[in-house]
Amino acid sequence: QASFRKYESVAGSFDDYVDFLQRNPRYENALANSGDSGAFLAELQSAGYATDPAYAEKVLAVLSGLPDKLSVD
Repeated sequence: QASFRKYESVAGSFDDYVDFLQRNPRYENALANSGDSGAFLAELQSAGYATDPAYAEKVLAVLSGLPDKLSVD
């Protein structure tokens, strides 16, 4: 069973996530595909990031419902 961290803020969780990926060479291919969410998530999954074998597919399904609800400026 995987362990999880607790954060004081959402920003702190994102900062730690990025730091974690950048410090671990096994995620180099994922970071090289950061401009393509599908490729990024597939590379994360293939590098062993998530315990769920359908991780990339599930995250993409969630993301597909966000564009009209989320504004990135």
